[in-house]
Amino acid sequence: MLRCSLPLWLALLAAGCSAAQTAPTPHPRGLPPAEGRLDLVAFPGYAESGGEDPRVNWVTPFVRATGCKVRVRTVRSSTELLDAVTRGRYDGVAAFGDVTQVLTGRGLVVPLNTTLIPNYYLVYPALKHLVQNVENGKVVGVPHGRGPDLLLWRSDRVRRTPPGWGVLFGLRYAGRIGLYDSAITLADAALHLGYRNPYELTPAQFRAVVRLAAAQKAGVGSYWQDLTNALADYTGGNALVGEATPRLAALLRADAVPVRSEVPTGGTARSASWMLLAGARHPGCMYRWLDYILSPRANAASGRYLHEAPATPRACAYMDCGAVHAGDEAWWARLSFWRTPQPDCGDRRGTHCAGWSEWSDAWAQIRAG
Repeated sequence: MLRCSLPLWLALLAAGCSAAQTAPTPHPRGLPPAEGRLDLVAFPGYAESGGEDPRVNWVTPFVRATGCKVRVRTVRSSTELLDAVTRGRYDGVAAFGDVTQVLTGRGLVVPLNTTLIPNYYLVYPALKHLVQNVENGKVVGVPHGRGPDLLLWRSDRVRRTPPGWGVLFGLRYAGRIGLYDSAITLADAALHLGYRNPYELTPAQFRAVVRLAAAQKAGVGSYWQDLTNALADYTGGNALVGEATPRLAALLRADAVPVRSEVPTGGTARSASWMLLAGARHPGCMYRWLDYILSPRANAASGRYLHEAPATPRACAYMDCGAVHAGDEAWWARLSFWRTPQPDCGDRRGTHCAGWSEWSDAWAQIRAG
């Protein structure tokens, strides 16, 4: 008998340990009444209520307008997010594309009635159509925005502009490379090896990617999930060059750390999707949140905080959208948005590709080895 004390990925594969046991939230025809409470799971920057800075608060206006008191479980990694959703009782989650199909595949989220989300129809079409937001022709995710993964370096220690992402796999800065600590980082190795779709890898391709990532580990001085740790690593010199989010780069500059950053072609990008969880106890408040987070002021507030592009062009009235390439689809087309690796290769190769659990296991072995 499988128990929920098993490792996380096994627990997710065991129907008896998933939130799918809870009766799914019915697909409402009309907007349900507000229940007075909303329980969310999200990364920092997606549902801020002024805890760290009173000026960074777009939750309180929502509470005042709807009466839905918001409680947020803040997570630092997609693994922690999956654990929270699997073990807890929440109404909604803001997840990145690396695990959204884990959530949908295990029945942890339910399709959305977008007629109850008026602001959804103003979202950039390219964001709506990301794989993570549509399942079997039904909308399951509301885009929050999008941001690129940056190549960042200490400009006082790295005198020449790095030629591209290849610097993270070389020996020039061995022991001083910073990487995001997540299985999805394997996609960087796949792109470096020239694989067209880094999330659809045959067994031979996946073995090559894992070998490269394992060899790369010798040059990594810092693996990070928490921005506080990343700030310390780049400030103290444990990392001189590596991956970064736009917010990390902005925080380093605000602290007067001499850094530069670029977005070379052949990199990755991420987009968070808000999803309604199966068994949500407060669907009325969740639907109101889904519409609110796409409202111009709220979406812009988060975009400014994260230094990322908003989900809706209406947010551009409250932020500099040109600086973040908000509607420049040609610019975003150069990047590979995070996706959940699936056994189904999506072509005539059939179900012979490495799935998410294999990526997760491989990353854990690399980090432990």
